Amino acid sequence: MGFFRAILAKQEISDRAFQLTKEVIRFSQGNYAAWAYRRKLIDALKCPLSEEFDWLNSIGLDMEKNYQIWHHRRCVAEIIGKDMDLEGEMAFLGSIFSSDAKNYHAWTYRIWLVERFQLWKDQMDFAENLLDDDVENNSIWSYRYFLLNASPVGTFSTHAPGTPEFVGEQVKYVMEQRWTERMDNEAMWVYLRGMLANSEEEAAAS
Repeated sequence: MGFFRAILAKQEISDRAFQLTKEVIRFSQGNYAAWAYRRKLIDALKCPLSEEFDWLNSIGLDMEKNYQIWHHRRCVAEIIGKDMDLEGEMAFLGSIFSSDAKNYHAWTYRIWLVERFQLWKDQMDFAENLLDDDVENNSIWSYRYFLLNASPVGTFSTHAPGTPEFVGEQVKYVMEQRWTERMDNEAMWVYLRGMLANSEEEAAAS
């Protein structure tokens, strides 16, 4: 750490500094300075971004609840842009959700990824399959809410979010397809309340 502080103070741009950030992060996962300096070095040294993702994948499960690694991943993904391996990212997220289906950072990253790169296709099927496994998972209900309200009209519903027809569709979906599984399921009630709270009728009433 003393060596890292010296390099940081000097703002040294070198391969040894880049390799040192890896060691610092290994021992101190939440060290913001190490993550931020690593991004600076990636840019300055023109490091292969695909190799950075390989490294992130190798340590991802060990740091799956660390905010810094997810922020770093998003920053690198933003740099790569449309040329990034989106299928690989979805596969990586699949391994994270297999470990913890309620990982807040992973869901936040997936939402960003889908919206940033317009990856709406098959996302509703993904959410439905997870609900089949765990209908009480609030993260999945929140993701379904996001898909319906953030996607272009016509992607998952022919009606615009907030309209009586749209809200009616969601009430019908819950009543007919999910209601009997667990009527005391709080996540389902929160989902319905969110749909009704953002309806045109609610907006008119307020």
